[in-house]
Amino acid sequence: MLNPTANPTITTTYTITTTLSNGCELRDDITVNVSPNPTTFINPNTNETTIDLGDSVNIQVFGAEIYACSPGIWRSDSTVNDIVAKPDQTVTFTFTGFNASGCTLDDQITIIVNGTNALSINPWDESIGEILAPFPNPATEEITFQANLLQSGRLKLRLMDMQGREVATVFDDKVARNNFSLNWKRTSEASGLYLMLWEFDGAVSTQKFWLE
Repeated sequence: MLNPTANPTITTTYTITTTLSNGCELRDDITVNVSPNPTTFINPNTNETTIDLGDSVNIQVFGAEIYACSPGIWRSDSTVNDIVAKPDQTVTFTFTGFNASGCTLDDQITIIVNGTNALSINPWDESIGEILAPFPNPATEEITFQANLLQSGRLKLRLMDMQGREVATVFDDKVARNNFSLNWKRTSEASGLYLMLWEFDGAVSTQKFWLE
């Protein structure tokens, strides 16, 4: 079998055997390490909680090694897995938990603010368009972000570190229904794993990429 594909659910060692034309066999082993997905637990342990306008709520997240939080507004500058949120309108916070292998899992909590209108923070879906993989990844000095947009609207791209802190806003403007492309050049950012946070009229998506 040429180019076999393996999709193990646990760490597995495979033995590959090749038979030569003279009948001799060559064997080699390869181990595919499978890291368990991170888990996230939000305190308060509920999908939504209600406060009065002007009040705040403490949100704690457990179960993963590092986190990112979206949106990055209406919250304190404390560590991302233990924040004080004081929104002035109803908002949904999305926490993305990461393990050491870069696997992710999202969890959400909605803060309902009495007497205000809801602000829609929704996952990015197919009706908006397709976000393409950034390239090259890993990158050294420059990386390209692309999307095939099916709608017109306001697009914002924010560079986030793995502690959920905003490093820079790299794009913030109205865009037409079209193929979007942005070449971003590195300045003083350290090497490591980063997130690009895509925001389009209340919808949110994230991409992971490496800087070498």
